[in-house]
Amino acid sequence: MKASSIAPDPSPAERRLIAACMAGGVQTVASAVNHGISAETFADPMLGIIWQALVQTATEDKDTHVFKVGRRAFGSAIDAESMGQLAEIAALEPTSIFAKQLTIEVIDANKRRKAVTKLAQALGAVTPREGGEWEEDWSAARKAIHEAELAVSIQGATKSLSAIVDEYIFDEIHGREAGVVGTGLPHCDEYFGKIRGGEVCVIAGRPGVGKTALAIQMADSVVRGGGKAMIVSLEMQARDLVGRLAKQRLGRSAGIVRGCTAAEYQSAKTSWIASAQKMKADEKRLHIFEVRQVKSVSDIEDRVAMLKAADALPNVVVIDYLQLLYAEDSRAPREQQVALMSRRIKLMALNFNVAVILLSQLNRDAEKDGSRPKLSGLRESGAIEQDADRVWLLYPDPDVMSVPDAPTVQVVIDQAKNRNGAGGIAKVVEFFKPSFSFHKKL
Repeated sequence: MKASSIAPDPSPAERRLIAACMAGGVQTVASAVNHGISAETFADPMLGIIWQALVQTATEDKDTHVFKVGRRAFGSAIDAESMGQLAEIAALEPTSIFAKQLTIEVIDANKRRKAVTKLAQALGAVTPREGGEWEEDWSAARKAIHEAELAVSIQGATKSLSAIVDEYIFDEIHGREAGVVGTGLPHCDEYFGKIRGGEVCVIAGRPGVGKTALAIQMADSVVRGGGKAMIVSLEMQARDLVGRLAKQRLGRSAGIVRGCTAAEYQSAKTSWIASAQKMKADEKRLHIFEVRQVKSVSDIEDRVAMLKAADALPNVVVIDYLQLLYAEDSRAPREQQVALMSRRIKLMALNFNVAVILLSQLNRDAEKDGSRPKLSGLRESGAIEQDADRVWLLYPDPDVMSVPDAPTVQVVIDQAKNRNGAGGIAKVVEFFKPSFSFHKKL
């Protein structure tokens, strides 16, 4: 299919939007997607194909170059004429300055187009009658006008009470949604239950207790089960996370303890590399972003929206960790900043129906006098406890005497809050530090 088949655009904003997003790069594409731009938004189907190719290229290749977009849009059918017309579109906006404004214009035009189409289709079924038989015609016309108004309004009609009741009954008869992510430890999931889409699970603890290790182990269990996961790390580079995942997948056999020989170390290193190499098979299911790419909740929302547009919506999103996110309003008090970010993360989970694993720090008081942490120890804002569906507190087992530099630590996972189930459940697991992996207590 050639780009020459692109029809005259009734809204020049559509072409200019594509050009602005090509110029702006991955972040501009992500922002447009998050505001509602999809292939169906465009009046010209061919522009929709180009947009879909642009989103996929930005997602998979981390690039928006016109040639790469053209290759993905037209495949083997691409020719000089097609590329020439695509280049003409790209030249319409050399920068992304107007991308946001163009996004609004294109969405508004799409709504108006839907409204006109809906009205025309509905009124086409109305046949004017002579005499006093006009009441039925008026009822049909009024219904058509109402449907047109709905097309212009916010998409997604409110569910009726009957529909909600039917959903509840179905869940009770057939069992509630099983959930998408657990600990990766069956004996723990049996007690805690798996986290469902739309839920936020906060994992809180002091530094070094294994928060990140548990979170990425949970995400990896989804990936290895055929699902999709997105990990956002605000304190580690992506390559370091890959190294941890590679060791986790090897479990206890991956660990190097103090006093090992050079040969043992080299053997372990070879197994790490082999494990990492196998991770390439998860290219489409595991997405890792570091602080250079994602800094705020808005950035995370944009990335999730872009993955959804590319038919790669993650089942679970891991955010490591809340207190390192950039605040949208740096002038507000810190407690308000954290509260706002916590709320937006909860809304993101609901809007995209994804499970969110949100890591958080505990206050220093949580480790005083060997006391067990409490929900009140969540750092910087009580809103974290309020917004979370679950809160897991991680801390060393106080009933076990700690041994300095021991490779294995007994850690308590305390489900201090569970909005949709039982709270106050605690399980002791083993954290094997050399491979950053959690295991059933022996």
